Parts: sequence; structure tokens; C-alpha cells
Amino acid sequence: MLWFHDRLVPEAEAKVSALDRGFLHGDGLFETLRCYDGRPAFWQEHVDRLAASAKELRIPWPADLAGPVRAVLDANGLRGDARVRITVTRGPGAFGDMHGTPTLLVTAEPVALPDLAAGARAIVSRHRVLSGQPAMKSTSFQLHALAKAEARAAGAWEALLPNELGELAEGATSNLFALHQGKLVTPPLGAGCLPGVTRAQVLRLAPGLGVPAVERPLSLSMLRGAGEAFLTSSVAEVVPLVALDDAPIGSGAPGPVTRRVAAVYREAARASANGNPMRNGTPK
Repeated sequence: MLWFHDRLVPEAEAKVSALDRGFLHGDGLFETLRCYDGRPAFWQEHVDRLAASAKELRIPWPADLAGPVRAVLDANGLRGDARVRITVTRGPGAFGDMHGTPTLLVTAEPVALPDLAAGARAIVSRHRVLSGQPAMKSTSFQLHALAKAEARAAGAWEALLPNELGELAEGATSNLFALHQGKLVTPPLGAGCLPGVTRAQVLRLAPGLGVPAVERPLSLSMLRGAGEAFLTSSVAEVVPLVALDDAPIGSGAPGPVTRRVAAVYREAARASANGNPMRNGTPK
């Protein structure tokens, strides 16, 4: 079961208009979040990010998101770890028309990830993002889909996207951190990376672990010479990055800083999910 427009429906009954601008032009947004024991982690952070992007794009905001998400989780019996996706498009209408009724779709499924305990390998994508304003989670996701396909074809888990300046910006579905000269370095939002919710939490948590975390340009040579590196995403959490192309990063195994960050983040995510009941999804 999924939520489509204003009700729960079976997947086969969810019919998007052929004139929906999300379908025709990629004119929409999405948000992916992880649930623990059937409750979303960092719910308000995800809602606020989606609301800010909807405001920027002038897409009408759904009156409620918490209700649809809760209904989908319950209807599918997802009381453990789950992946939820919220998609909002501008809906049917003329190209360039800012009015109309948006399309809302909420889906959920169990978390399904490969075993990443020993770390993941990434490649450097041939595709580029643009520096400047931080990216939104737009349904115009083709560039990142192509980069992810590159990674899979190369037997890697992730593809790293440089920007037009040659700086590393992000992964196809993740943010990037590298331990460089005793500091955790992650590309600034101006490099063209998504303002990831997990990224923000790692920046918040790292000082408590005695590891300074900074946002600054990250070059390919810095990453290759890093003592450790890891990737972050809401669903995969903190993933050790142990190799780039065919060369190991650091020792080629998950490092002690990465393991500490992963453990502390997991604890914070579970506390967020279990200690903060889902609130109404209307932005403040």
C-alpha cells in the first residue's frame, strides 16, 4: 500500500496523470528517510529541508505529511527498520505555470542494503555537478542515477561526483567525509552537494568525539591521501569508504574514527526515532 494524493491505495491503483510536470519535466522534489522500530529518525529535519525546497520552487506544500507517512508504515506492517520516500511534484498543468494541485506520493519498504561492515569502494564519476547554490532533492535526478549506474558497472557501491572546478562534491546518493591532517573534512554546500541530514548530524556530533569537523573544498588528492574516509546517507547511515577506484584509502579497512562516528550516529538516530514521536508535517 502507498499514499497517493489524499488516501491509501494499492500500488496498481496509483495513476499519475500523463500531464504531471514531475513526469514531463522532473518538476518535483523528494525526501528519503529511515525509520527505526517503525518511527522516522530526524523527522523535523527532513520536513524542514523539503519545505525549504518547496518554498524555493513555489510548489504548494501538502497540509500534512506525518499522517500519510504513519498510514503507509502501518498499512505495510513496517514496525522495524524501513525506508520511506516522500515525493511531491507540481502536478498537472502548463509548463511554467506555478499554480495547480501538487501530486503527493508516499512509499515505504524494509531497509535493504548490502553488507557494508567491511567498507565500500567508490569510483570517480565522469559526470559533474555545478558549484554555487546547494542542491535540492529534485526529481530531476538523472545525473546521479547515471553516476550510480557507473558505480554498479564497475563493481563499486558509490560514485563520487566532482564539480566543474575539479573539487569533489558528493556521492551519487551520499555525502563525503575524509580524515585529513587530524580533521574531518566535508565539501561545503557551495561545492554543489546536497545539504544532507546525516551530514549535518555528523558535523554536530564530531566535536564531542574529539575530532574537529570542517567544511572546506576537498580535492581528489586529499581524499586519496586521507587516513580514513566515509560516506553518509539517511538510509545507509555512516559507511566506511575503504577504496577509491583500485587504490585503498588509508589502511583499506574501516578506521577507528569512522567506527566511532558510525556508532555515535546510530545511537543519535535511534534516540531521535524513539524519543521524538512524529509531529505534524506542516512547516513552521
